[in-house]
Amino acid sequence: MIAAELVKRGYVKLKENELSVNVPVFTKDQNQKMNDILESAALRIADEAEKLSDTVTGILKNHLPTHLKKLARDLAYLRLFEDAISAPVAELFDRKYLLPHNISDILL
Repeated sequence: MIAAELVKRGYVKLKENELSVNVPVFTKDQNQKMNDILESAALRIADEAEKLSDTVTGILKNHLPTHLKKLARDLAYLRLFEDAISAPVAELFDRKYLLPHNISDILL
């Protein structure tokens, strides 16, 4: 029953009575290599976001209602985090490396 559901949802492939995993699976070494590849880019993005933090905070302070001005730095951080995540994800989506999900297809 569980295998049939995994096949139905695409997590497992059934070919000639054999099941195979249809999701990325990394060894510890492969995961470390991927982290090594992404680390420099992630650090550059974080450095750029840090440089922009004061500017974004200032802009927000000029446009936020008075009762929210004390949250300007936190909101700037959230905004920069959103940009740092959403821009690369959008690019991966556009290049079809990421595909949209249907919440009903997620195994719970």
